[in-house]
Amino acid sequence: MNSQILINPEVLSTSYLPEKLFHRDKEKTELTNNVKNFINTFICGPCGSGKTILVKHVTHNLNKEVIVAYIDCSIYQTTYSVLKEVLPRSEFILYRSNYELIKELLKYAKERIFAVCFDNFEKLKEKDLIARLMSLNLCVISISDEEENLSLLSESIRSNIPSIIRLQPYSIEQSFDILKDRAEKALAKWTYNDAVIKKIAEKIKGNIALGINASDIKINNDCPPKLNCDEK
Repeated sequence: MNSQILINPEVLSTSYLPEKLFHRDKEKTELTNNVKNFINTFICGPCGSGKTILVKHVTHNLNKEVIVAYIDCSIYQTTYSVLKEVLPRSEFILYRSNYELIKELLKYAKERIFAVCFDNFEKLKEKDLIARLMSLNLCVISISDEEENLSLLSESIRSNIPSIIRLQPYSIEQSFDILKDRAEKALAKWTYNDAVIKKIAEKIKGNIALGINASDIKINNDCPPKLNCDEK
């Protein structure tokens, strides 16, 4: 990797949290109000539509008011692993059962305003955990690419999720704005131009994750990326 080309690689990583959230003002306001008022929320939208960034941006800004535990269910799929991740400093304590973890979480939640976000929630093996957390008066945010995945939850759980935030794919112009902002922060000025960014924005069909990945491929291989717009 040429360090003279890529001056800030973190900006192109999946963990990067941009300072500005582009083109999601309405959704940001709605989710912020939901978390503050402990309204359970389901967020859906196609891959690359900004679901995870939206949640992380809102929860980062609310950090002093509400503690939000972010759980990627692609990694943490069992009740025990989720609860170990949710509880602060739990890696230093040996919990023998889910019951012990729930009991400790209940104590913790009584002392603080607390919420849990399940990203890729459909991969959670024991979905009744969501109901158990709701019963503890924790605010729960669930994220999925497909709205139909909401049917994976029981009717009683769904009845306790009054808010659904649906994200549409970014338009070409919106994709251009986001990709240009990333390029300005990550790349040396002479390595790209608006025409290249516009071509990528036109091909990715609103999938920003694919667009950022395509930019990285182009930089490292010095050749146009082969874009599969159905790629996740």
